[in-house]
Amino acid sequence: ALYIGCQNTALPKLHRQFMQPLQVGQKRPPLESLKQLPGATEIAFNELQLYVFWSAECPPCVIEFDQFHRWLKHNRPEIQVTAIAIQGNSSSWQADKQAFDSWKHLIDTRSWEGEVARDWQVTLLPYFVLTNASGTITSTFSNTQALRQALER
Repeated sequence: ALYIGCQNTALPKLHRQFMQPLQVGQKRPPLESLKQLPGATEIAFNELQLYVFWSAECPPCVIEFDQFHRWLKHNRPEIQVTAIAIQGNSSSWQADKQAFDSWKHLIDTRSWEGEVARDWQVTLLPYFVLTNASGTITSTFSNTQALRQALER
């Protein structure tokens, strides 16, 4: 099933309008905002990497991730996944992240106002950015169905 994601309504509409989406072929945003989050030292950022932006408070994220996590673990285990929660409350995240045990997990409790959401141009959850080992963006997606189809090729 395809779900409509959770939009960043905290950003004024005018501000969202001027955010430039990440483009395939460009270098990923600088990693400084991610490296400042608790747990980031355990992550190797120089591999085939899928950055997953989500929230445990976003029902479409949790619903879509359950099947996608199992599929990815079985079909594409070489892809390192870093799941970054964009949410102010960490209690639901602590419980929900356990279901996605093969992923590395970070949380930006500054939510939509944080540097991570701004640097990575996150305006909708879930949001996926796939990069190669040199950090070049190879794909971006807003749902697991499209992402899965691309990874099956």
